[in-house]
Amino acid sequence: MTSIDEILSGLYDPDTGLVAGIVSGSAFILLVFISNPDPSNPVYLGGALVTVLVLTIALVMLISS
Repeated sequence: MTSIDEILSGLYDPDTGLVAGIVSGSAFILLVFISNPDPSNPVYLGGALVTVLVLTIALVMLISS
């Protein structure tokens, strides 16, 4: 019987090239959001929040690998 931790650790194998691509793409999108701010628009706030979240997760994955 295998535990959930063993199954998840076997599935977690990030490719550093792909993660670096995600980081650079997210950084570009965040730069676009920052260059034209519209904090009154909920779509802008949602997009900026999701972009920061993706960028943070990708950086953590890149640093931890």
